[in-house]
Amino acid sequence: IINLRSQIIPVMDMRLRFGKQEAAFTERTCIIITHVQDCDFGLIVDEVDEVVDILPEQVSQPPKMALDSAGTNDYLAGIAKLKSIDNQKERIVLLLHASKILREDELACLSQAGKGFGNAG
Repeated sequence: IINLRSQIIPVMDMRLRFGKQEAAFTERTCIIITHVQDCDFGLIVDEVDEVVDILPEQVSQPPKMALDSAGTNDYLAGIAKLKSIDNQKERIVLLLHASKILREDELACLSQAGKGFGNAG
């Protein structure tokens, strides 16, 4: 849990969420604040290179191999192709569904955790 501008925000380590090994936080570790279903929460990530606007036409559907056996994909919203400022390089960025990173019960628990502290100011 963090205090951001006098608002208590619950946070979740994305490494642990996706079954990766826990790692020590560094100066590159960041918390991405997102808002889902009237709940603000933070996602701890290893690093953030930059924040960019992505246009709908830059996004394509995830490949079928990214689907599970039921033909669904819980986390992956799409794949964006982004060009560098000088248009010399192209990179691929995976886009996640912020609303699907957490199950309903987890989202409810995080929401209550943030509300349980009231105003931190």
